[in-house]
Amino acid sequence: MAPARAEKIGIAAVVNSDVVTLSEVSGRLKLYLSTAPSAPPAHIRKEMEREVLNRLIDEKLQLQEAASLGIAVTEQQITDGFGEIARQNKSAPEDFSKKLTSKGVPLSTLRDQIRAEIAWSQVVHRNLRPKVNVSEGEIDGEIDRLQRGQGKVEF
Repeated sequence: MAPARAEKIGIAAVVNSDVVTLSEVSGRLKLYLSTAPSAPPAHIRKEMEREVLNRLIDEKLQLQEAASLGIAVTEQQITDGFGEIARQNKSAPEDFSKKLTSKGVPLSTLRDQIRAEIAWSQVVHRNLRPKVNVSEGEIDGEIDRLQRGQGKVEF
């Protein structure tokens, strides 16, 4: 069994008035690695850490935008999202929680990710969907075009 790595303490990035901590990066990386069949080589792990940090920065920006629009995510929405992820993993929420914690993944890691995803979907729903205007005629025309082209390869 590999020796446990010491948890780093500190700031990984500053995103306006928020910070991304090294422990957040570590927790998210553990979450992603929890489904891996084996530990990745060091160079792959380093690349994953960079990707995790970029994703966490994006989430902070998304949460900041949601807050500026007065969008708040409730604990019930997060609990429901967690339950859905557990079901997708063929587990009850309690069992899924135990599985994550047994792999060293703080539950706050997944809950924070769920919060950011819900908040951002609400931002998109509020700001972008009203700007999309597709008529029934355009939909019907596209359906007709697709049906006429069935079996044909498009380039």
